[in-house]
Amino acid sequence: MVVFVVGIMAGLTVMSIGGNAEREFLRDATRIQQILIMAQDEAPFAGEEIGFWLDPEGESYSFLAFDDKNFGWEPLEKEGFTEHKLPEQYEINLEISGDRVDLTRIYKEAYKTSDKLDNWLTEEKPKKKSPVPLLVFFSDGHYTPFSLQITSPHVKDFSYIIEGDGLGTMHIRQSHSGKKKRASRD
Repeated sequence: MVVFVVGIMAGLTVMSIGGNAEREFLRDATRIQQILIMAQDEAPFAGEEIGFWLDPEGESYSFLAFDDKNFGWEPLEKEGFTEHKLPEQYEINLEISGDRVDLTRIYKEAYKTSDKLDNWLTEEKPKKKSPVPLLVFFSDGHYTPFSLQITSPHVKDFSYIIEGDGLGTMHIRQSHSGKKKRASRD
Protein backbone atom coordinates (compact mmCIF):
# COMPACT_ATOMS: atom_id res chain seq x y z
CA MET A 1 0.00 0.00 0.00
CA VAL A 2 2.84 2.40 0.90
CA VAL A 3 4.60 1.66 -2.41
CA PHE A 4 1.33 2.35 -4.25
CA VAL A 5 0.85 5.75 -2.54
CA VAL A 6 4.50 6.72 -3.13
CA GLY A 7 4.12 5.75 -6.80
CA ILE A 8 1.03 7.93 -7.20
CA MET A 9 2.75 10.87 -5.47
CA ALA A 10 5.81 10.50 -7.71
CA GLY A 11 3.60 10.39 -10.81
CA LEU A 12 1.77 13.56 -9.79
CA THR A 13 5.07 15.31 -9.13
CA VAL A 14 6.43 14.36 -12.56
CA MET A 15 3.22 15.53 -14.25
CA SER A 16 3.26 18.89 -12.48
CA ILE A 17 6.93 19.51 -13.31
CA GLY A 18 6.70 18.20 -16.89
CA GLY A 19 4.41 20.97 -18.17
CA ASN A 20 6.32 23.80 -16.53
CA ALA A 21 7.91 25.11 -19.78
CA GLU A 22 4.52 25.16 -21.51
CA ARG A 23 2.82 26.95 -18.61
CA GLU A 24 5.61 29.52 -18.46
CA PHE A 25 5.41 30.04 -22.23
CA LEU A 26 1.63 30.56 -22.07
CA ARG A 27 2.04 32.94 -19.13
CA ASP A 28 4.62 35.03 -21.02
CA ALA A 29 2.55 35.14 -24.23
CA THR A 30 -0.56 36.11 -22.26
CA ARG A 31 1.41 38.84 -20.49
CA ILE A 32 2.42 40.34 -23.85
CA GLN A 33 -1.21 40.18 -25.02
CA GLN A 34 -2.40 41.95 -21.85
CA ILE A 35 0.20 44.71 -22.21
CA LEU A 36 -0.90 45.25 -25.82
CA ILE A 37 -4.52 45.50 -24.64
CA MET A 38 -3.41 48.04 -22.01
CA ALA A 39 -1.79 50.12 -24.79
CA GLN A 40 -4.99 49.90 -26.84
CA ASP A 41 -6.93 51.26 -23.84
CA GLU A 42 -4.31 53.86 -22.85
CA ALA A 43 -4.08 55.58 -26.26
CA PRO A 44 -7.65 57.00 -26.30
CA PHE A 45 -7.61 57.57 -22.55
CA ALA A 46 -4.42 59.68 -22.75
CA GLY A 47 -5.33 61.16 -26.14
CA GLU A 48 -2.01 60.14 -27.69
CA GLU A 49 -0.63 57.74 -30.24
CA ILE A 50 1.31 54.87 -28.70
CA GLY A 51 3.71 52.64 -30.61
CA PHE A 52 4.86 49.10 -29.85
CA TRP A 53 8.56 48.72 -30.60
CA LEU A 54 10.60 45.53 -30.80
CA ASP A 55 14.33 45.65 -30.23
CA PRO A 56 16.04 44.59 -33.52
CA GLU A 57 18.01 41.93 -31.63
CA GLY A 58 14.80 40.48 -30.23
CA GLU A 59 15.84 40.98 -26.62
CA SER A 60 13.12 43.39 -25.49
CA TYR A 61 10.02 45.35 -26.39
CA SER A 62 8.84 48.74 -25.24
CA PHE A 63 6.29 51.42 -25.95
CA LEU A 64 6.73 54.85 -27.48
CA ALA A 65 4.51 57.94 -27.48
CA PHE A 66 4.32 60.22 -30.50
CA ASP A 67 5.46 63.75 -29.66
CA ASP A 68 3.44 66.00 -31.99
CA LYS A 69 5.53 69.05 -31.02
CA ASN A 70 8.82 67.50 -32.15
CA PHE A 71 7.32 65.19 -34.80
CA GLY A 72 8.92 62.05 -33.43
CA TRP A 73 8.62 59.07 -31.12
CA GLU A 74 9.79 59.22 -27.52
CA PRO A 75 9.93 56.46 -24.88
CA LEU A 76 6.65 56.13 -22.98
CA GLU A 77 7.59 56.48 -19.32
CA LYS A 78 4.31 55.33 -17.77
CA GLU A 79 4.16 52.37 -15.42
CA GLY A 80 3.70 49.13 -17.33
CA PHE A 81 4.89 50.58 -20.65
CA THR A 82 8.62 50.81 -20.03
CA GLU A 83 11.08 48.33 -21.52
CA HIS A 84 10.25 44.64 -21.02
CA LYS A 85 13.00 42.06 -21.45
CA LEU A 86 12.09 38.92 -23.34
CA PRO A 87 13.40 35.58 -22.14
CA GLU A 88 16.50 35.08 -24.30
CA GLN A 89 15.29 31.86 -25.82
CA TYR A 90 12.09 33.36 -27.29
CA GLU A 91 11.86 34.44 -30.89
CA ILE A 92 9.26 37.00 -31.83
CA ASN A 93 7.98 38.07 -35.24
CA LEU A 94 5.65 41.03 -35.81
CA GLU A 95 3.78 41.38 -39.08
CA ILE A 96 1.36 44.19 -39.86
CA SER A 97 -1.44 44.27 -42.40
CA GLY A 98 -1.16 47.06 -44.93
CA ASP A 99 1.36 49.87 -45.03
CA ARG A 100 3.35 51.19 -42.09
CA VAL A 101 1.88 54.42 -40.69
CA ASP A 102 4.48 57.21 -40.75
CA LEU A 103 3.12 59.76 -38.27
CA THR A 104 6.13 62.04 -38.72
CA ARG A 105 5.39 62.44 -42.43
CA ILE A 106 1.65 62.87 -41.79
CA TYR A 107 2.22 65.60 -39.19
CA LYS A 108 4.77 67.38 -41.36
CA GLU A 109 2.35 67.40 -44.29
CA ALA A 110 -0.49 68.62 -42.06
CA TYR A 111 1.62 71.50 -40.73
CA LYS A 112 3.22 72.28 -44.11
CA THR A 113 1.96 75.84 -44.23
CA SER A 114 2.14 76.39 -40.50
CA ASP A 115 4.63 78.67 -38.74
CA LYS A 116 5.02 75.87 -36.19
CA LEU A 117 6.67 73.61 -38.80
CA ASP A 118 8.76 76.42 -40.28
CA ASN A 119 10.13 77.22 -36.82
CA TRP A 120 10.73 73.56 -36.11
CA LEU A 121 12.60 73.04 -39.39
CA THR A 122 14.85 76.07 -38.93
CA GLU A 123 15.84 75.28 -35.33
CA GLU A 124 19.15 73.49 -34.81
CA LYS A 125 18.27 70.13 -33.36
CA PRO A 126 20.62 67.33 -32.47
CA LYS A 127 20.27 64.51 -34.96
CA LYS A 128 19.24 61.48 -32.99
CA LYS A 129 17.56 58.56 -34.59
CA SER A 130 14.56 57.49 -32.58
CA PRO A 131 12.95 54.08 -33.06
CA VAL A 132 9.88 53.95 -35.26
CA PRO A 133 7.24 51.39 -34.28
CA LEU A 134 5.43 49.15 -36.74
CA LEU A 135 2.41 48.70 -34.49
CA VAL A 136 0.60 51.93 -33.58
CA PHE A 137 -2.32 52.38 -31.18
CA PHE A 138 -4.22 55.51 -32.18
CA SER A 139 -5.96 57.99 -29.89
CA ASP A 140 -9.30 57.20 -31.58
CA GLY A 141 -9.18 53.59 -30.31
CA HIS A 142 -8.04 51.91 -33.54
CA TYR A 143 -4.68 50.24 -34.02
CA THR A 144 -2.57 48.76 -36.80
CA PRO A 145 -3.85 45.27 -37.70
CA PHE A 146 -1.11 42.82 -36.76
CA SER A 147 0.01 39.28 -36.07
CA LEU A 148 2.69 38.66 -33.43
CA GLN A 149 4.18 35.15 -33.33
CA ILE A 150 6.17 33.99 -30.30
CA THR A 151 8.20 30.79 -30.36
CA SER A 152 10.20 29.03 -27.69
CA PRO A 153 12.87 26.36 -28.22
CA HIS A 154 11.68 24.63 -25.04
CA VAL A 155 8.20 24.14 -26.49
CA LYS A 156 8.68 22.63 -29.94
CA ASP A 157 5.11 21.47 -30.56
CA PHE A 158 3.54 24.91 -30.94
CA SER A 159 3.96 28.67 -30.86
CA TYR A 160 1.59 31.41 -29.77
CA ILE A 161 0.13 34.00 -32.09
CA ILE A 162 -1.44 37.22 -30.86
CA GLU A 163 -3.65 38.82 -33.50
CA GLY A 164 -5.56 42.05 -33.73
CA ASP A 165 -7.81 43.26 -36.55
CA GLY A 166 -7.27 46.95 -35.79
CA LEU A 167 -10.78 47.56 -34.51
CA GLY A 168 -11.68 45.21 -31.69
CA THR A 169 -10.08 42.95 -29.16
CA MET A 170 -6.87 41.00 -29.62
CA HIS A 171 -6.88 37.23 -29.55
CA ILE A 172 -4.21 34.71 -28.67
CA ARG A 173 -4.08 31.26 -30.19
CA GLN A 174 -1.75 28.31 -30.48
CA SER A 175 -0.20 27.47 -33.81
CA HIS A 176 0.81 23.80 -33.89
CA SER A 177 4.18 22.78 -35.30
CA GLY A 178 2.72 21.51 -38.56
CA LYS A 179 1.14 24.91 -39.27
CA LYS A 180 3.64 27.32 -37.81
CA LYS A 181 6.06 29.30 -39.89
CA ARG A 182 9.64 30.10 -38.99
CA ALA A 183 9.78 33.14 -36.74
CA SER A 184 12.58 35.63 -36.99
CA ARG A 185 13.78 38.44 -34.82
CA ASP A 186 12.44 41.49 -36.68
